[in-house]
Amino acid sequence: MPKIREYNDEAMKLDECFKETLSCVRPFVLALTSPESAQLCKIWLDKLNAVSSQRRLRNEYLAELFMQLKTGHIGGVFSRPPPNGFLLPLPKSYHMVLILEIMKFIIIEK
Repeated sequence: MPKIREYNDEAMKLDECFKETLSCVRPFVLALTSPESAQLCKIWLDKLNAVSSQRRLRNEYLAELFMQLKTGHIGGVFSRPPPNGFLLPLPKSYHMVLILEIMKFIIIEK
């Protein structure tokens, strides 16, 4: 039973983090000047909202999208629509940047 509770607690934390990040992302999507980029973002956000079995990966994608949106444009995996079915792991090059950004976010929040 403790394993199920642990899983549920982690799932809740991941969902909460996703919702908080999503609320930060929205203004940046609205600020995009390229209609194509805005449409791709909408498609990606719809996909990420629909993902529930890959919460950690979903959050990694959203964090990466957020970092790109803060620069005013999107690229890399977000330059094309998301895959059908499951999300694919992000390339390793994204992971170090994501970890550093998440650590900054956590430190600022405390």
